[in-house]
Amino acid sequence: MWLLILFGVLTTIIALGTLAGESLWLITPHNDSKKLAGRSQINNIYGSMCGLKNMNLIDGYMGVCIMAPVIISAWVWTPTAAIVGGVSAGVAGPFLMAVGLFIALIPPMGGVTAETAYVFAVFGFILGAATTFRCSYMPVEYVNVVVGWHVFCMIIAAVYTTHFLNMVTKIKYMMKLEKQKDDFVAAGNTWVRGEEAPVNFVDDGKTAAEAKKELDGISFTPAWRVFLECVVIVAVLGYELYSPPAGGTRDLMYVPLATSAVACAALIYATVQATKGGLGKQEILDLM
Repeated sequence: MWLLILFGVLTTIIALGTLAGESLWLITPHNDSKKLAGRSQINNIYGSMCGLKNMNLIDGYMGVCIMAPVIISAWVWTPTAAIVGGVSAGVAGPFLMAVGLFIALIPPMGGVTAETAYVFAVFGFILGAATTFRCSYMPVEYVNVVVGWHVFCMIIAAVYTTHFLNMVTKIKYMMKLEKQKDDFVAAGNTWVRGEEAPVNFVDDGKTAAEAKKELDGISFTPAWRVFLECVVIVAVLGYELYSPPAGGTRDLMYVPLATSAVACAALIYATVQATKGGLGKQEILDLM
């Protein structure tokens, strides 16, 4: 019982923090200049790293769809809730790890520094541990499905990690431009919703020109392909959950715990290196 309460509290805090701190403000209309600056960073920097346009909507809605089931299932202690919680936490952990790497690589913006990535590393590990715990009391035939899903999500996160590292120095002027906008807002200037930059913002000329060249060189994944991939993935997962393979084994439940520990350690290592200027970070900071 105490484990149920512990993981219920921990996963709820993480999920609510993600919703309030990231997901919800990305998809709701508002006139907060600091949040508009943050949305611009998500679209132009995070989106470019991922190769996806309208990243605020993708990130926001994905966060809601992932974290809401995490919260609900954390307090419904049934086998079905364990399956839902395992699936949700299985993707939430890798998702937060990827966000953590993004934070580690970019220059400080919006009051968020590279050290914040350590928090995401710990959160990702806790959600991995929660996935393992959920597997301990779901019907055994579903364990293989949930563990396989978690591993699949980890692989996707690893692919994006590689892409982040390859892209970071290719969009350094885009980062500089977003940093200039963020500093301009932090100085008390206003950003009007729907505009590309704060009111009366003027860049140094070269930065905007170089940023445009970087943006023009990025290959974005078409929206139709992203949608089709999501439909296929969800359909396959739904089929596996509807008709799980017989002969599952409970022993696989520790795989999410192990992979999350490795990913957590890797993110901490990457953050340490980035704060020292490694992984291309110094090249970016030199522009600031």
